[in-house]
Amino acid sequence: MECGLEKKVFSITLDNATNNDSMQRNLKEKLQMISGSGLLRDGKFLHIRCCDLIVKEGLELAKGLRHNIRESVRYMKASQKRIQVFAACVERVRIGSGAGLSLDVPTRWNSTYEMLVRALKFRKAFKNLEVVDINYHSLPSENEWNCGEQISELLKPFSIITTHFSGSKYPTSCVYFTKIWRIELLLKNFASCDDYDLRQMAKDMQFKFTKYWEEYNIILAMGAILDPRMKLDVLERVDPATSSLKTEVLRTNLTDIYKEYQDRTRGSSSGASSAPNPHDLVTESPLEDDLDNVNS
Repeated sequence: MECGLEKKVFSITLDNATNNDSMQRNLKEKLQMISGSGLLRDGKFLHIRCCDLIVKEGLELAKGLRHNIRESVRYMKASQKRIQVFAACVERVRIGSGAGLSLDVPTRWNSTYEMLVRALKFRKAFKNLEVVDINYHSLPSENEWNCGEQISELLKPFSIITTHFSGSKYPTSCVYFTKIWRIELLLKNFASCDDYDLRQMAKDMQFKFTKYWEEYNIILAMGAILDPRMKLDVLERVDPATSSLKTEVLRTNLTDIYKEYQDRTRGSSSGASSAPNPHDLVTESPLEDDLDNVNS
């Protein structure tokens, strides 16, 4: 409040933990009690759910498939002497320079992707390590390496999309719908693949994805339709089964937000008689015309 942030909170992204749901409800109530807090539509769009749990759900199922890969990385990074021995193995099998091995952490699914991608690059070096180090007993089998390769293939688009969403020097809300659509198509593809473990992993992720998709935040949908390259047509492409109903809901909420901003602009400019009235500038382009432009 010392910085005036209570007047600038628009949305908060949280995972689906119960304590997070309770926290955002409490915060919403407190912000609503503050006079002039500026909470848009009385906090209707405050809570945005996180989709990282979709990936975590799939990785939990594939935990056993990557056990020896993780243990191999852990073994190698346990001491400086082992790192030196492994470096000699890398040189012996003539693997090019680049990013070294990294160990994943439970709280970051993309660290698992990085671990797999980097470890796969050094699979020949690990095989050589087993020959020169009698204490190394966690060499992954060919099947485990292949599974790791397929899991990394499934996770790669998620990693790319997450990086795209995390950008800070370009708008990201407008790409939300098309990127999420790519995830849906990706999961459908892997859910019917020949590999049993990968198929089960994708189906488990599909279950989480369906739940998340049904509760998507409408503000992010607005970001997509305000992109002149997509507009409301994007809903028909991404979700044709329910696009008609969702389009109507979207138009109604967009109208309500537009009118609220009009009222706020009018209120903030009412005491400034010497300055132009921003409301006059807004009403030069009627709301109906703006919404028709979004739809066309």
